[in-house]
Amino acid sequence: MKKYEVWIRSVPGFYAQYDGKVTVWADNDSEAEDLAYMKLKNGAFPDRSKNMWKTEKVIRVGPK
Repeated sequence: MKKYEVWIRSVPGFYAQYDGKVTVWADNDSEAEDLAYMKLKNGAFPDRSKNMWKTEKVIRVGPK
């Protein structure tokens, strides 16, 4: 597993906006993105579906 930073923002709408990074441990970029969405859903944004988010970038910050 490698450490990733996933930069995510909420799509415009009638709800609180979020723009920031989520740090996760994953095997690849795609898994990191999915885990970041789950982390937000299981935390501060339980009422948001995946289509309410936009991924800006995924960066591996652990060893290559």
